[in-house]
Amino acid sequence: MSAAYIALSSLYLFLVVILITGWRKSLRKTRAQEKVKNRITVIVPIRNEPENLPAILTDLQNQDYPAFEVIVVDDHSTDPIKPVWRDHRIRCILNSGQGKKRAITTGIEAATGDIMVTTDADCHVNKEWLSTINSYFSSEGTILVFGGVRIDPANSFFGKLQSIEFTSLIGSGAATLSLGFPSMCNGANIAFRKRVFDEVNGYSGNEHIASGDDEFLLRKVFEKYPSGIKFMPSPESVVSTKPHINIKHLISQRIRWGSKWRIHKDIATRLLAFFIFLFQLSMLVLPIAVGFNWLTLSLAGLILAGKFIVEYIFLKSVAQFLSVRWSWMAFVTLQVIYPVYAVTIGILSNFVHPTWKERRI
Repeated sequence: MSAAYIALSSLYLFLVVILITGWRKSLRKTRAQEKVKNRITVIVPIRNEPENLPAILTDLQNQDYPAFEVIVVDDHSTDPIKPVWRDHRIRCILNSGQGKKRAITTGIEAATGDIMVTTDADCHVNKEWLSTINSYFSSEGTILVFGGVRIDPANSFFGKLQSIEFTSLIGSGAATLSLGFPSMCNGANIAFRKRVFDEVNGYSGNEHIASGDDEFLLRKVFEKYPSGIKFMPSPESVVSTKPHINIKHLISQRIRWGSKWRIHKDIATRLLAFFIFLFQLSMLVLPIAVGFNWLTLSLAGLILAGKFIVEYIFLKSVAQFLSVRWSWMAFVTLQVIYPVYAVTIGILSNFVHPTWKERRI
């Protein structure tokens, strides 16, 4: 048992060190000089969240970039969206099908821009967001870019937990891309050339999957243009979003996200997901292993200390870039509860079909 724990923990620590290396490498890339003002279309899919729409539209109207339009795609909200803006650059259309992927596709089909940008209705962007995105498309070799997303926790401890935990996803996506095997990005902050969406047949082949509009597109583009994807290490490109209001909403979202891992065609990705699940499971049963003398207390302490140190180095660095205020209390709490959370999500995502925005998925 001790040998198994040593092997599993050593592999995990090595993986996090690799992520730290990849993250630091991703930050060394500089922002390109803007050579041309591409026509940009911002697509905002929305369903049953009219209270969020005014804030994101205000942020977009305040952009310092001139050549853009906004298409709000209503994914059949129970109360149809009533336009409350007076800006010729903004229009609202109805999803031609059902679901977020179809909503984004509907927006792309109606777009007049060359660069497609997607975000969510509950997000905030700063005034330089679009000009920053455009600068990365100065080179014709750039096909798709994605940026950081942070959760603004307000003052709730639950929000702080989400904020710190979410940094791991953003950091992992940027780190793995810089190491040559992109694993994830976030659809709240992604941009790509319209022509390429058509070249890779959009979301064809994964329309039936409830999530993954961002990740599956990332992988399709990577297969065709392996050197055409970039992470934006610019603070101006970071998008902020709200934390979930309760644990039920958070679990539903994570189950939805987790459901796509089991159908990945990429074997390496599936093995990585399984390894992370196995390691978190080992942390969950660690007290039992010590209690039955399968593992010495000193070795268990050494494993936990190593895990604490490498995860702190990684998450702290990502949090600084995202301007996420560090919370020691949240970080320490996550060290305790995350194995339960990760194992639970890993199991439920294979069997449970939650309701999301009043729609069964």
